Amino acid sequence: MKVMAVAHMTRRSKEPKMFERPSNLQELKAYIDSLTGRKVLAIEETTTAQWLYLELVHHVDRIIICDPYRNRLLSDGPKTDQN
Repeated sequence: MKVMAVAHMTRRSKEPKMFERPSNLQELKAYIDSLTGRKVLAIEETTTAQWLYLELVHHVDRIIICDPYRNRLLSDGPKTDQN
């Protein structure tokens, strides 16, 4: 089963609120639409990034596509994503 990891924070947040759920585009869209204020979405560059961009572009104010393999800040040390 594929899993999506979602992190949400506000300007006043000290730590992001994080949760994992089975991948479900409709649930993700509903969650994003339920948020208030300015919405900036960051997603990793993958083979499905363009599709995800097209699906979510009208639900957020800005989308940032990041490439973790080219990000120098992530090149040193272990990647500690939970699996």
